[in-house]
Amino acid sequence: MAIFEGEKLVAKFDVGSYFYIAAKSDANRDGVNELLLVGNNLQMGIETKWSKLINLTQNKLQVVKDFKTVYENTCEGAAIKKKEISAAFIKYKFIPSQNSPLFSAQNLILPCRQ
Repeated sequence: MAIFEGEKLVAKFDVGSYFYIAAKSDANRDGVNELLLVGNNLQMGIETKWSKLINLTQNKLQVVKDFKTVYENTCEGAAIKKKEISAAFIKYKFIPSQNSPLFSAQNLILPCRQ
């Protein structure tokens, strides 16, 4: 990941297998937006996505929360018997006494379209 001010490169970070920024939010209310990074893979008809929330401060990348696998679609997987779509519904609540967000996730499972 590269951060620019105008045309000047000001920072760069290795984010591994995360390919795009899905959202930004000031989850910890410090005035600086955290970034939700997402990676994805499509292999043998199975689509998988993973995600983590990061904070970029003082030219350092800090992982706020690693959500791991957040989406899996096995509907087109030829070798898979149980075909379904699984997605994480993630929400957070800011806890003022801890000055940080509390995350919770609910896994939703849907049948494939016929």
